[in-house]
Amino acid sequence: MNEAEKKRGIRSVIIKPFFLILNAVFIFLLLVSYAAAKVSPDIFWPMAFAGIAYPVLLVINLFFVVWWLIFRKRYFLLSLVAILAGYNHLRATFAFHFFSSNAAKAATADRIKIMTYNVRLFDLYNWTKNLDSRENIFAMLKKESPDILCLQEFYQSDGTQFDNVEKLQKELRTKNIHVAYSHTERVRDHWGIATCSIYPIINRKTIRTGFRGGNLCLATDIVRGNDTIRIFNVHLESIRFMPEDYKFVENFGSDEETQELEKSKRILHKFRIAAQRRARQADALKTEIKNSPYKVIVCGDFNDTPFSYTYHTVRSGLLDAFIESGSGISGTYAGKLPSFRIDYVLHDGKFSSSGYEVVKKEYSDHYPVQCYLQIKK
Repeated sequence: MNEAEKKRGIRSVIIKPFFLILNAVFIFLLLVSYAAAKVSPDIFWPMAFAGIAYPVLLVINLFFVVWWLIFRKRYFLLSLVAILAGYNHLRATFAFHFFSSNAAKAATADRIKIMTYNVRLFDLYNWTKNLDSRENIFAMLKKESPDILCLQEFYQSDGTQFDNVEKLQKELRTKNIHVAYSHTERVRDHWGIATCSIYPIINRKTIRTGFRGGNLCLATDIVRGNDTIRIFNVHLESIRFMPEDYKFVENFGSDEETQELEKSKRILHKFRIAAQRRARQADALKTEIKNSPYKVIVCGDFNDTPFSYTYHTVRSGLLDAFIESGSGISGTYAGKLPSFRIDYVLHDGKFSSSGYEVVKKEYSDHYPVQCYLQIKK
């Protein structure tokens, strides 16, 4: 054996076990991320991080599949089996309905077009640095013309130029409105949530989460022909990042070590509180959905990913319109952090979904999400 062969042998003895151990670590972490959907953050909150990490862990395990295939080693099966074990997570990440989506958008008389949109107060404080944001939002809503419209972070100023209830009824087809407010100032200025419909509304219920803040859920019963449908419009707990929090995340590593530690602790605390509150809200919402006497549609801003306890709890027994009729990867968050799918249209099995779409208009820190639902015969 010459010197070159000896060196290759030594590298093989060292590198192969190292990569096997590293591979095993990331397989374990991937499996832990699956468990995050089942373990409530109220019981063990660090599991929520594992759920968020799923896309990264998926990519790393895909790397190991390719790595071992390049060297023609059967070890590629380790990561491959771990990835396939999370089939439901894969389906919630990637959807493949490319060839049917355009045809499905053609409106017919027996379809309901539904949209959910966190409008971020119609850009009341000019976060987008665009004074036309509110008018752009209404122009987009008018163009898309949904039959049912669920709005989160809704703002209303009675009797002023920002009377958004009046503007909705004047400019859109969805004249019937169910609105509830979590906060009011100066008697006339309100912050809350709204469900708008072209169909008559026969019952209205506000589901309060028990926490102070802007998070509410509406249960709105509409009548369409001979059917009564209950629409849940949901806005679950956000992390409530302040501008300085976003700035810290964007510029991580530029501050002194002590400052970074303190800021990291603050962000970690916010994350824990939000995850635990969402878990309780999801549990309460699941009970409401289960007790509905009517067909159910759930729309809204969950502020959580498809790999979370929140999503899996609310979705229990329901179908996800993205999985049923979407295509590609559906990022719905348009803010400064990485784009996750945190806005959803869910429905019970009595509906079929078609034409799922994320409308890529950056008038808010969320994108509108819409699809068609049809009652199965």
